[in-house]
Amino acid sequence: MSQSLSAYLDEAPSLDELAAELTLLGLHYRHTLPPRERWQYPLHVFGMGDLRVVYHEGDPDASKAVVNTTVRRGDTSIGATQLRLVSTRVVNRWGGEVYDPQIKRRLVLN
Repeated sequence: MSQSLSAYLDEAPSLDELAAELTLLGLHYRHTLPPRERWQYPLHVFGMGDLRVVYHEGDPDASKAVVNTTVRRGDTSIGATQLRLVSTRVVNRWGGEVYDPQIKRRLVLN
């Protein structure tokens, strides 16, 4: 079973800044999806094993960005820990909040 968390960031880090932060967690850059009609900005994909992180740069003028983290084994303690670790790390670094789409509410992570 997969599980996801979304981190809505107060500041939009550069791709290099985010890549450096995620590398510390063992995640590696995989590829970039170009802007499309549905989204007007590139999506940068990072991963490690079952863990996938997609960085939505968003509108650079709005200084808002989203980091979606998904793990295929989200129902395990390791998968749940990986989700929270990535989300907590990026929110602590760039500000913002974490949202769990399955329970449709904001999470408080320490």
